[in-house]
Amino acid sequence: MKNLLTAREALEYLGVGKTQLIELIKNEKLPFVRISGYTRFRIQHLDKWIAERTSTVDDFPGVIDEIDKEIESSEIQAPARKKSTEPTVESPPELSVSKHFGIEEIRDDLCLTVFDNDRPEPVADEIKEVLGDIGIISKADGFIKEAIAAPGKPVRIGNVVHTFIDDINICVSEDKLKAYLYISPGATSANPASVLKALAETGIRHGLASTLIRAAGDKNIRGRLLVAACGSVPEPGGEARLTINFDTPRSFHPKSLESPDIDYSEFENISKVRKDQILAELIMPENARDGMNVYGETIKYKTGAQSLLRGGANTYFSEDKLRLHAAQEGVAYWKKNTICVDATQYLPEVGYDTGNIDFEGRVIIHENVRPGFSLTAGRKIIVKGHIEAAKVVSHISSIEIRGGIRGNRKALLVSKRNISAAFAERCHLHSGMNIVVESSIVGSEVYAAKSVKLTGENNRVVSSNITAGQSISVFAAGSPNHNKTVLKIQQPADDGSLSERLYLEKLIAELDNEIALTKQRIKRRAEQKSIAKKTEEKKLAALRKQIKQQEKALASFLQWTSDDERIFIDVAGIAHPGVEICIEDAAVEIRDPIENKRFYYYNGKIAVKDIPG
Repeated sequence: MKNLLTAREALEYLGVGKTQLIELIKNEKLPFVRISGYTRFRIQHLDKWIAERTSTVDDFPGVIDEIDKEIESSEIQAPARKKSTEPTVESPPELSVSKHFGIEEIRDDLCLTVFDNDRPEPVADEIKEVLGDIGIISKADGFIKEAIAAPGKPVRIGNVVHTFIDDINICVSEDKLKAYLYISPGATSANPASVLKALAETGIRHGLASTLIRAAGDKNIRGRLLVAACGSVPEPGGEARLTINFDTPRSFHPKSLESPDIDYSEFENISKVRKDQILAELIMPENARDGMNVYGETIKYKTGAQSLLRGGANTYFSEDKLRLHAAQEGVAYWKKNTICVDATQYLPEVGYDTGNIDFEGRVIIHENVRPGFSLTAGRKIIVKGHIEAAKVVSHISSIEIRGGIRGNRKALLVSKRNISAAFAERCHLHSGMNIVVESSIVGSEVYAAKSVKLTGENNRVVSSNITAGQSISVFAAGSPNHNKTVLKIQQPADDGSLSERLYLEKLIAELDNEIALTKQRIKRRAEQKSIAKKTEEKKLAALRKQIKQQEKALASFLQWTSDDERIFIDVAGIAHPGVEICIEDAAVEIRDPIENKRFYYYNGKIAVKDIPG
C-alpha cells in the first residue's frame, strides 16, 4: 500500500464521510501534510492518531446506541474490494446459521445440534455445505446422521478448529454469499465496534446482519456459529426472448436462387437485408436483477439464452452480444440453427429504375439487362432474360444468361470463369475458362482460355472470330454465302500462362509454410498440455486439404499447356467455304464444304480426320 493517501482515500481508510473528515481535521487535529499545494495523509500518522484514541465501552457508555444508529442509517462503510452502487441489504433477523440446526462450542468441543428431522436429506446437505464453508468436512456423514437421529441433542463433531482460534473470527463461504461470525466463549473484548472492525478488515460490506452486530456483546451468542452477512443471489427474471427480423423460410438455401424453376414472385418470401441491419436480437427479461456478494461485488445474472443467437457467414455481433447484424448486403437465411447472410442481390432487371449495378457478391436478374447499362459483380451473375447491348462483368466467377445476348456490337461480357447463353449476336465475349452457347454465335468476337462449345441441335457459328486455348466444338461453321468465320486455337500468351502458374506455385509455397508453422504450434501445445492443440490440429487438416486442391489445379494446368492431343477444333456438321481454321501458327482455309471433321495440330501443321466416336 502507498504511504501517502488523497483526501478521498483517507476518508475510505478511516471509514468516515467527507463532513466527518473535515471535522476531524478541524477539531480532533487529524494530521496531514501539504505537498505542492495538495493535501495528503501519511498512513503512519493516521495509525498513530487512531491508536491514541482507541477506547472501550467504559470510556463511552453511549457508544452502543451510536453504533446502532449508524448501522440503521447505513452510514458505516467498510473498505470495499469493489465499488458498487447497490444498497446494503440486511439479512433476516435470525442469528443462527439455519433454522434447522446450529453449530456451537460446548466445553471446548464443537457440537452440532439438529432442531428437527422432518427433512433429513435436505438438512444433511445443508449441514455439509456449512461445514465445508468453515473447513470441517471429513468424516461428516456419521455425526450428521447421529444428530438427525437425535434432534435437540448436541453431537460432538470435533475440537474447535483453527478457523475459530481468535476471539472474533469471520469465515466467508466459497460462493461469497455468506459470512459467518464466531465469537469465542472466553472473549473479553467482543462488542459491536470490534465486530464491525473485524468485518471491515475482512472486506465485508454488503448484507450486514445489524441484529447480530448489535448483540455482539451478549454472552449468549458466544461460542456459536452465526451469519454476520448475507449476499443476494442473481435473479434471471424469466426466459429471454429471441426476435428474428427476417422472414426467410428455414427450408431456403441460397443455391435455390439459381434454380431455373424459381419464380421472381417467390423472391418476396426471401428476406433481402442491408449492410449493418439487425437480423436478430435477444430481449432480456425486464425484471432480471444482478446479485451481490458480501464483499459488495456484483454477481451478473446468467441466462442460457445467448446460445439461442448464433451468427454465421457475413454476420457480426454487437458489443453486448445481444444483437446480430448483417456484415454486408444480401439474403438472410438459416443454416441449421445459425443465421447467415448470402451476398446475393436480385432485381427484376437492370435499367432506368436501378441504374448501373456494382455488387461484390452474386447478382440474379429476373428479366433483362437493358442497353447502355452495366452490371458488375464479384461472384456469379445469372440473367434469366436477355442482355441487350450492355456491359456485364464477373470478377471471380461465371456469367449465366438463360436467354440470349443481343449485342448490337456494343455488348461486352467478361468472366473470370465460364460464360453460358442461349445465343450470342454481335457481341464481345471473354472468358477465363469456358464458353457454352446453345444455338448460335453470329457476328461476334469470342475468346475462352479453355474451350468454346455449341451444344444445341444444328447449332452454327457465322461471321465470327472464335478463339479458344484448348478446343472448339460446333455443328456448322460459316454459311453458303462465304461469310468469313475464323475458328482459332491459341494457347494463352506466355505472360498469361506464366502468371497463372506462378500464382499457383506461390499459393502452394505459402500453404507449405503455414503447415510447417502449424506443426510447430501443435508440438508446443502438446508440451504445454494445452487444449488449444485440438484447434491447431483441425487447422492443419484444413491446410492439407487446401494444398492438395491447389497441387491438383497446378498439375491440371501444366498438363493442359503441354498436351497437344487435347488441342482440336471439331465441326460435327458442315464447314462452309470461307471458314478459316487456325491452330497455333498454322492455318488452313476451307475451299470446299467438308463434314464431320476434327482439325488438330501435328508436326507443325493442321491435320484432319473424322471426329472420333
